[in-house]
Amino acid sequence: MNSVQSTHEYLREIQKTSVAKALHSPTIIEPSFSISKVIGMMSETDSYDVYCMKDGEVLTTNAREMLDVRDISTMKASSLLHRIRSLSKNDTIEEAATAMAHYRMRSFPVLDKNQIIGVVTAKSIVNLLAQQNLKWLRANSVLTPNPIVLNNIESLAKARSVMMTKRVDHIPILHKGKVERVLTSMHLLQSLTPPQRIGSDQRGSDTLRRFESDIGNIGSTRVPQCNTNDSMNTVMNAMLKTDTTCCLLTLWDNLHGIITYKDILGLLLTKIPSEVPLYIIGM
Repeated sequence: MNSVQSTHEYLREIQKTSVAKALHSPTIIEPSFSISKVIGMMSETDSYDVYCMKDGEVLTTNAREMLDVRDISTMKASSLLHRIRSLSKNDTIEEAATAMAHYRMRSFPVLDKNQIIGVVTAKSIVNLLAQQNLKWLRANSVLTPNPIVLNNIESLAKARSVMMTKRVDHIPILHKGKVERVLTSMHLLQSLTPPQRIGSDQRGSDTLRRFESDIGNIGSTRVPQCNTNDSMNTVMNAMLKTDTTCCLLTLWDNLHGIITYKDILGLLLTKIPSEVPLYIIGM
């Protein structure tokens, strides 16, 4: 086996595993909550996606969508929430991975009797995959090549713009030409959250001023770095050990790519019947 297609067949057992074996607690919000309050809840629960039920439908939003908010203290979550479908306890990990790819999410809700009973997370799926023998699958067959990078003296506003327009959640940050850290959409949201002591009439302008400040040392230095020839077991174990959502891939000390949850979930996506091997992608 030496291709993503053969990997798809090798992982058939995990694909057909019930989502009931990979459920975690969801972060539930109310539409009336301020975006600032939602960000606080996301930070406390280490969540990227949040959910609520309304009129029998599941509504959601996530960290990257919140980057478009100018005044997080006064704007309500209802303005960002949008409807998505859900999974049932009888659905499979393959269906969960495909749904996360389609909606560009890191978790997906599971309903029972019109109630959200849990979410399947990308991290839980990566944990299942890490238990498989994928030492023959190399990181260079999964990575996203040539990731967008920014310098630490560039503004948070530019980082925000890149994340929104390119639909990415991870940006390697350079300092003196070397990757020093990785900035994520959650790092950016947390850095733009105004202190509670600031008056409500000043918080919007304070957020705008924060957008213009430099990236500086915002971000994480704990992101693992692996070689492009390392196995996917090495990559996934490194991500799980450091509890990070990405891994940088280098060759001769040069950044060649990045692997995120979405790249790993791609190993499980539903295959489309075709004379040419195709997979549903889109995260």
